[in-house]
Amino acid sequence: MQKKRLILSIFLLLFISLIALGEKIENSKNLLTGKLPNGITYYIYRNKKPENRAELNLIVKAGSLFEEEQEQGIAHFMEHMAFNGTTKYEKNEMIKYLESIGLSFGGDLNAYTSFDRTVYKLNVPTNNMKSFEEGVEVLREWATEATLEPEQVESEKKVIIEEWRLRQGLAQRLGDTQKKAIFSGSRYFDRFPIGLPETINGATSNILRGFYEKWYTPKNMAVAIVGDIEPKKAEDLIKKYFNFKEKTQFTQGEDYKLKDLKNSYIVFKDPEIRYSTLIITKFLDRKIINTTENFQDSIENQLLFNILNTRIINLTKESNCPIIEGAVYSYNINKYTDIFNTAVALREDKIQEGVALINNVLKSSATNGISENELELEKKNMFNYYKAIVANKDSIQHDTYIDAIVNHVVDGESFVDVDAEFEIFQKVLKNIDVKILNKKIKDIYNKEGVYFLSAPAKESIISEKILKEIIENDRKNRKNLLTFSNNIPTLPPLNLKAGDLKKVGNDEYILSNGIKVSVKNSDFEKDRIYIKLFKREGSSINDYNEYLNSLFATNLVLDSGASTLKPNEIETFMKGKNFNISSYINDYEQGFTIISDRENLIPALEYLNYAIREPKIDSKVFNTAILNAKESIKNRENSPKTVYADRVATIYSGNNERRKPFSFKDLENIKIDEALKMYKEKFDNFNGYELIIVGAFDNKELPNILKKYFASLPSEEKIITPISLNLNIPKNIVNEKVVKGVDKKATVSLIFPYNSNYGYKERVLYSGFSRVLNIALIEDIREKIGGVYSIYSKTSLSPNNFGEDFLSISFSCDTNRVDEITKAVIKSINSLLQDIDQTKIDSVVKNYELSYDTELKENSFWVNYLYQKATIGKNYKVPTPKEYKDILTKENLINYNKKAINLNNYINVTLIPEKENL
Repeated sequence: MQKKRLILSIFLLLFISLIALGEKIENSKNLLTGKLPNGITYYIYRNKKPENRAELNLIVKAGSLFEEEQEQGIAHFMEHMAFNGTTKYEKNEMIKYLESIGLSFGGDLNAYTSFDRTVYKLNVPTNNMKSFEEGVEVLREWATEATLEPEQVESEKKVIIEEWRLRQGLAQRLGDTQKKAIFSGSRYFDRFPIGLPETINGATSNILRGFYEKWYTPKNMAVAIVGDIEPKKAEDLIKKYFNFKEKTQFTQGEDYKLKDLKNSYIVFKDPEIRYSTLIITKFLDRKIINTTENFQDSIENQLLFNILNTRIINLTKESNCPIIEGAVYSYNINKYTDIFNTAVALREDKIQEGVALINNVLKSSATNGISENELELEKKNMFNYYKAIVANKDSIQHDTYIDAIVNHVVDGESFVDVDAEFEIFQKVLKNIDVKILNKKIKDIYNKEGVYFLSAPAKESIISEKILKEIIENDRKNRKNLLTFSNNIPTLPPLNLKAGDLKKVGNDEYILSNGIKVSVKNSDFEKDRIYIKLFKREGSSINDYNEYLNSLFATNLVLDSGASTLKPNEIETFMKGKNFNISSYINDYEQGFTIISDRENLIPALEYLNYAIREPKIDSKVFNTAILNAKESIKNRENSPKTVYADRVATIYSGNNERRKPFSFKDLENIKIDEALKMYKEKFDNFNGYELIIVGAFDNKELPNILKKYFASLPSEEKIITPISLNLNIPKNIVNEKVVKGVDKKATVSLIFPYNSNYGYKERVLYSGFSRVLNIALIEDIREKIGGVYSIYSKTSLSPNNFGEDFLSISFSCDTNRVDEITKAVIKSINSLLQDIDQTKIDSVVKNYELSYDTELKENSFWVNYLYQKATIGKNYKVPTPKEYKDILTKENLINYNKKAINLNNYINVTLIPEKENL
């Protein structure tokens, strides 16, 4: 089922790419490892996806924790400087060279600095050994050959300050307060990688060189290569470029620990906060996953967290629950500590009740424990998840494995193949019982921690004293403990009268109810199937009130549960079922999407049929949705980013009421019966629908599946097509400032409405120009004038958009440089419309060539391709690399985009702070 989160974006990663009960877990025999005489270690792992590509990493076991007091930010500064001049590549020539072989800056070449590591990443082709070898050489350049020229140091300061500036705002203010509460008394408190502006501005070539020579030493570095490459060839190249003599003495970095937490209660109020949230933070002992005992511990944690999350989700479906949504999760901060968080979004008028309730969830779980049913369901759920990973192991991407190698190098976690991990998983799973989980939740609950409440700046918000009283009083109260359902729900049998079909092509059918079917059988993922059932119609044909109800309809129905399922039974019902269903009604289309494995395809299709044939909206679900919407509207004006985004949408649409933010008045028009009516209207007649199925389905069974689950859907001779909303998009230059907030930065959006026709070549030339422009913007705006850290353009062009197409550019910068940088961006566009450096075009063409074969072997590509063919027509095509090159000539790009992009017609909206919060 679709699990929608309104506020908290918390994703729990189950896939543990490393393993770890008493016996040591040996690294995979397929991992080629070695150590050069100078002390550099290397790791090479052959992997299939993407084909003809490899990811190369230089791993430096030094991050911001290794900085001296006066060096805060230097580790990160050094990461930047590795791209700004080496012995072989002067200034920015490295980036230009890598772009010339088709790599993209920020995508195929990148780096990051954290507390304990600096990692340089390069994604290179392997079907061209010259390019692959030069990629290995680039790693060596980063490792030992950074020139750190003074003029380049001065130039890069501006870029790093802009990166620092980009992080300023509400998130930074929240983070600083949390950081003080959690990390005070440890080195982590004042060693965040971004550093201090004064240190960045005061950096010199000598300071950087001191850090570089001290920490970038052979014994402190490792090379990792994962990809579609013969390991021996990769090993030979590593030996060729990295077998150098150590120049400086090795310095052993210290292991820094966190100071134990004591109970503390913090209320953080800020005028820009929209939602009230409580985060309970506790420290858990981390167990490095290199033994089966430690691996079992990690599985125990995940089982426990999943059970707690199910309890919280079910709780939020009760009427007027003070918790809007919530989750428990953990992440590691170093070799010794995991940070455990319980995070919930609270209704502003029920903060006290919400705080007490989430604490009661933890207390009740610790007191009464986990049930056998809950554990067995989660075991089944996790088992099936692992089984799916094993089934699709050939589609695991290089970056998943190389990240596991990085963790092995820095933290000592074991690196194992997926099959071996699954074997150990099955063994340890049998050892886990409720006694183990019950002890864990008791230990977690009894640990001291930080209770951090963030809320809008209002007098009605509770004080730290009251927050403390709520928690402490609830701890003493052993009454009113919560009980959690152990029911395992089922659905009644589904009786369907099968329809018929006619095959009209190799991979095309027409069903007896009028549904057109396009299929693509693939083994790109061995056990995954993608389904898209849709119709071009949407809410564009409906009046405003019907449109409003359509916005709620699909989620209300799916959240209410299929057939006899109750809303609070959905999570439990879905345990162990590897399928996901979502539905949508937008302006111009409605439909369903399904992702499933083969085993769960029939249950998924049965669930789909229930959602179509027996839609319902539960009153509790409806009331909760309205309350959540009110919570969203209540403090919408608090957030500068939200106010800004709303204004951009309003201007672009010419004040179209459907593009304005939701209001309380709008909510008055949302009714259960009207929302259900809209749902039924869009999903009661499947004549005119199209169906796309891509993946590892059974060809022999497909006709029967189509007849039973799709040809049986209701149909009548009534064709409705979408109509344009006729947005009143401005035809001139619009300059507007939104003054809001206290950020130390301005945010700029430039939108150029599309001014030409739609066609195959037009689409290629429009998106191609955007790719060329992105290279130019990095050079002109980031590197030459140091005006931004990140800047990019993107395009939208399709007849499906009914004229709502554009090229947009977004960036943040110093408030004092807005006009300067905006003019520079316009100048860059204008320059490209007059003349384009052929090397930029060649880079875009080469990048397309590198990605073309890879994309053709992705199911997501074929779902989109068949969708475009269905909606645009038979003339839709994806150009081959040769066709792309032939279209993307300098003359074509300039002539076409002079029509498509009108420099006298754009929208420029800038978010400016009311004051800078210094």
